[in-house]
Amino acid sequence: MINENITEDFSFINLDADNLHLLFRLGKELFATPLLGVREVCENSRFKPVPNMDDSFIGVFNLRGEIISAVDLCLRFNISSIKADDHIDKTILLVFDTPKGPLAALVDEIIDVAPFEDSKIQKDLNYDTALPPEFMLGIARHGESIVSVIDLPNIISNAELVRLLEHQKDSFVSKTA
Repeated sequence: MINENITEDFSFINLDADNLHLLFRLGKELFATPLLGVREVCENSRFKPVPNMDDSFIGVFNLRGEIISAVDLCLRFNISSIKADDHIDKTILLVFDTPKGPLAALVDEIIDVAPFEDSKIQKDLNYDTALPPEFMLGIARHGESIVSVIDLPNIISNAELVRLLEHQKDSFVSKTA
């Protein structure tokens, strides 16, 4: 039953969903990605390796009947993971869609959801970063921290994604045949 006497005014909240970003940590570095691009956040520790793939591809896992490939962002970006330093066993995955199907990105820690106005993201970087430019949307500030804003669907090229999905399919077909 709805109480018609409640007239809460939430107009002071002026959050545009397009400006919301999911902040996460890789090693000691802070990253963000557009929140609307993240399908879900989940935990998983059981991966099936996919043979003959790049080291950053940690394998595939089953998410409610859907087989999803996973990429370790620390390995992909050549960043030392805090998991190795602190012996953290929890696996945090950001699941997102690509043109070729779903993919998951392994991250060290989820930090926050924060608004970044498009005008506050510096897109024209006047210096080189360790990340390839196709991964980067820009740099932003969150409090006292500098945040690398990345485009998750572009962390893997279409050619790599097709190769991964073919290996994934072949691996599961051979197990079920």
